[in-house]
Amino acid sequence: MAYFAQVLAVHPEAVAVDVRLDNGRVLAGVPVLSASASMDSGSRALPNPDGTTVLAVVDFIGDDRPYVQGFLFPHGNSCAFTDNRALGLHHSGAYYSVTEGADMEVFHPSGAYLRIAETGDHEDLTGADYQGEFAVTKNTGKIVSITLGLTGTDTTRITLSQDGITVRGDVSVTGSITASKDIKADTISLQLHKHGNGNAGGDTDVAKASP
Repeated sequence: MAYFAQVLAVHPEAVAVDVRLDNGRVLAGVPVLSASASMDSGSRALPNPDGTTVLAVVDFIGDDRPYVQGFLFPHGNSCAFTDNRALGLHHSGAYYSVTEGADMEVFHPSGAYLRIAETGDHEDLTGADYQGEFAVTKNTGKIVSITLGLTGTDTTRITLSQDGITVRGDVSVTGSITASKDIKADTISLQLHKHGNGNAGGDTDVAKASP
């Protein structure tokens, strides 16, 4: 027989929760059913009951082996969108979203995001859910960077931060490069460098744009 239950505490190290069944019985360390689980693989997502209502469905194997079948969205939750998007919202405020039009975005509470869509602008979901409850309030003051990298002794990586874009490793470009400002190779400026004119002690003027 299955019971509705309120989650009292989570145990991430055991992928288990403490619950109070709707008949008042309290159970500790109830394992949570997963869509995928083994000794060396699996998926897990335990909700955070700190200050919020977390509802679960608890069933029993035999008479004495309880397990959590899954969790139920409380009324007024912030994940109830009218469009049939895929949404994964973590209690930290980080989330991913995929719309029916295949717009994909991973968002960090700091404002950093990775987006694959026809437009590169961040899709602000604040208050966009059916109940108008969606809001990111935690971890918003963090200063983060986005890095794409390969591990190794000489790490190759591209980092996007508040200071700009940093590339570690060789860069090969097929096509032209256009810059609105100067380009430097070590300390040599592309715009301001000078060439020797072939006469001792003399230099030409600074580099000029092509006519």
